[in-house]
Amino acid sequence: MTTPDSGPVSAPVAAAPAPAPAQAQAQAQAPAQAPAQHPPRTLRPGVEIEIARIALAALEALAGMRDVSQLARWLTPEVYTGLERQATLARRGRSAHGQSERHVAYRLGPPHFCRPTVHTVEATIIAHGPVTSVAVVLRLETHGAHWRASVLHVL
Repeated sequence: MTTPDSGPVSAPVAAAPAPAPAQAQAQAQAPAQAPAQHPPRTLRPGVEIEIARIALAALEALAGMRDVSQLARWLTPEVYTGLERQATLARRGRSAHGQSERHVAYRLGPPHFCRPTVHTVEATIIAHGPVTSVAVVLRLETHGAHWRASVLHVL
């Protein structure tokens, strides 16, 4: 706020009241609260490689370079069925246009991930092809000692 004669004027600042001595003593004696338990931000060794392998294998299956059955151990049954359906539609589309399977060499970027829980990893990885780039989005969950994709989308 400004006044015509004096220029800028600052508003008065009220000081926070000091805690009462009894209250300060109670706060000092209270046990420290445990920090919130967050899942670790790092992955166990090899999970980033698994993310890249699953993403690349899914892209190869959609391009017709790999059979979807080779991904069965990495996918939940629902994801496997969906990927198989998409690969079938892609194969039909290629045959309708007189095209064979496409041999595309994808260059994968580093995976970006988060850990919503200790047993879950959500990841995105960008695959750069000669003409276009696509994103592969995964949700991996632990099944026994292995990770399996419970969500897989190619965008």
